[in-house]
Amino acid sequence: YRSETKRALLPNEITSIDTVKALFVRSFPKQLTMEYMDSPHVKIYIHDSSKDMFYELEDLRSHLRDIRDRSVLRLFESSDVAGGGLTVPTWDQDQSYFSEPEFDSEYQHQHIHKTKVSNMIYIL
Repeated sequence: YRSETKRALLPNEITSIDTVKALFVRSFPKQLTMEYMDSPHVKIYIHDSSKDMFYELEDLRSHLRDIRDRSVLRLFESSDVAGGGLTVPTWDQDQSYFSEPEFDSEYQHQHIHKTKVSNMIYIL
């Protein structure tokens, strides 16, 4: 969220976009609420590593299945600028989304973890 990255435990099943929103709220309890996440100006994006780009995560079963172990999710906040319908991103556009523990670990060099604790996703 904004310039901060957190890891979140991936639930056994993601049945709706509300589950994903709850992951953000749980990861950033002082900054986010479910009411805020329901705003039409807040969108969740998922990183497609094969294309190295983010796309909007829709509340469709087929899209929610894209969330897997080590998925990267990003919150995009937009606001209407002078009624012109333009959106202005308020999140940090730096694409280097390694958190400090990962950046300092062997993950950056080997792209694997030696031990797998559980399924994790990265919340931006």
